[in-house]
Amino acid sequence: MNSAERLSGLKLSRREALAAQFRSLDPRDPGTWPALPRLAAWVGAFVLVLVVGALAVLSDEASRLQRERERETGLQKTYRDKLAQAVNLAPLRQRKQLVQQQVQALEQQLPGRPEMDAMLADVAEAARRRNLVVESFRPGALQLREHHAELPIALRLTGQYHDIGGFAADVARLPRIVALHDLQLTALAAPARAPLPAATGSAAAASNHPSAHLTFEAMALTYRTLEPAERAEQQLRRRQAEKTMPRPAPGARP
Repeated sequence: MNSAERLSGLKLSRREALAAQFRSLDPRDPGTWPALPRLAAWVGAFVLVLVVGALAVLSDEASRLQRERERETGLQKTYRDKLAQAVNLAPLRQRKQLVQQQVQALEQQLPGRPEMDAMLADVAEAARRRNLVVESFRPGALQLREHHAELPIALRLTGQYHDIGGFAADVARLPRIVALHDLQLTALAAPARAPLPAATGSAAAASNHPSAHLTFEAMALTYRTLEPAERAEQQLRRRQAEKTMPRPAPGARP
């Protein structure tokens, strides 16, 4: 037998010896395994732990990556919106100044507290000039808004159709803002033309107009500027409301 055959036989015997170590292994008692199978089992367990750990870490990182991608999309949208505002900053400032001028012009049309009584008297006088009988003139509770105060007045007038229309036109031409809401016209039966006893006040005015066949009901809204104490109260309420408003979650899209 030459040396090549001896070498080939030696390699074959080694393979058979290695394979023999993996035969008839008792899985219930790995402590009795030969050295090579025990080493292979340790290496396999180590690789399995590495793979499971890597998968767990990569899963968390993949979720974090997805969240960051969504956050990036929101930040990009915010950036585009801010960029558009920055590009149009000069026109926006001009528009803001124009709006402020319009607001100031409207505020100048609002009376203050001392002028409110005079304006209410102007509304009542406009009704009397049109020969309307003022049956009811009831101011309601003052309502504070963000930039002004509103005073509702329940009106009930009696007179002819054209006189009522003229009264509405006179109210629209008042120097101060008065808005008529919830207008209602009700037809009345024609009163008898028999002589009536003498009367005073609104009863006397009604007796002088036997042809009045309409009742006019409306809610007149008058406005006035806020006084410093009222304005401070409104600002305090607005700040408290802003504090109670829910804030968006971090990373949420705008």
